[in-house]
Amino acid sequence: MNSTRVFILASQTLFAEGVQSLLSEQPSIEVVGIASYNPNHGGGPDPKVFKQIQAAKPDVVIVEATGGGDKNKLVAQVLEYALSAKVISLTLEDNRIYTYYQEMK
Repeated sequence: MNSTRVFILASQTLFAEGVQSLLSEQPSIEVVGIASYNPNHGGGPDPKVFKQIQAAKPDVVIVEATGGGDKNKLVAQVLEYALSAKVISLTLEDNRIYTYYQEMK
């Protein structure tokens, strides 16, 4: 059985570690990378983060995103580098989960 490869991108390290801990309990899920970024930085994550995502070849990228237009920009950037991945955006401000596909880019 193939496992689902997951990359976690979060602004808060504690959030990323918590998600990784939950996912590691699932035998069909493999966390292939974690990266953090500062949403107050203005330009989004360091371009190296997107190269990490691309190199990891995840099936799913979980993004802990802030609300508003920045979230949409971040998701679009992730979709550019993770061409075959789905992006799941967790917005902690309103406890919502959004799923994005390449077709939505």
